[in-house]
Amino acid sequence: MRKQDHVIIIINQVSWSTKVESDNIKSQLASDLLVFVVGKSGSGKDTIMRLASNNLFEKQIPVNIVQRYITRPSDETENSLYISETQFLQKKAKNEFALSWYVYNNWYGCPRMTLEEPLQRGEIVLVNVSRSILYEARKKYPQSKIILIEVENKVAETRLKVRGRENTSLLHERINRMHEKIDIPLPDIVIHNNGDLNAAVHEMSEYLEKIYQSTKKIDC
Repeated sequence: MRKQDHVIIIINQVSWSTKVESDNIKSQLASDLLVFVVGKSGSGKDTIMRLASNNLFEKQIPVNIVQRYITRPSDETENSLYISETQFLQKKAKNEFALSWYVYNNWYGCPRMTLEEPLQRGEIVLVNVSRSILYEARKKYPQSKIILIEVENKVAETRLKVRGRENTSLLHERINRMHEKIDIPLPDIVIHNNGDLNAAVHEMSEYLEKIYQSTKKIDC
């Protein structure tokens, strides 16, 4: 091997190593901006996410709330896409969901494209997911964040009854699940939403802005 050929090979190896390291950094930064929002039924997750996103939009911070597919019609309290169970399972078989789960007699799915593409653009992505799949979600996206919305059971029960989305059977199922101990990874932040909604929204807004600005500093 000629000396100059050896030099070229070394340079190419260094270049490839730098590219791999750069790709890993970009992947980690993207995952840092993925935020799973969890909490029992009636904790106010969707409302807090929506209002916190509005706050950040005013500061020109890009936030995306993943619109989930659910095998039941949505109402005014959530922004989801209705899909039949047959259609859902077809999409699931094609690996079109980044995450999916079955609870309360319905399938829930987060479209892979909707979840992952904004991350690659360096934007915050909020996902309302079931507590039962958090370990799977964290394994798939190791640098993701978890926000737990806490609320007292009596407060949550009242909210569920007022919104009137579920029939009596499903309402009881949701209420019963409130009292179950569900093991989850340690949350990055716990926000209490028992009374002052504005306080809860402010706390989430501040946290999201903090991780966004932190990521941008690393990016620079």
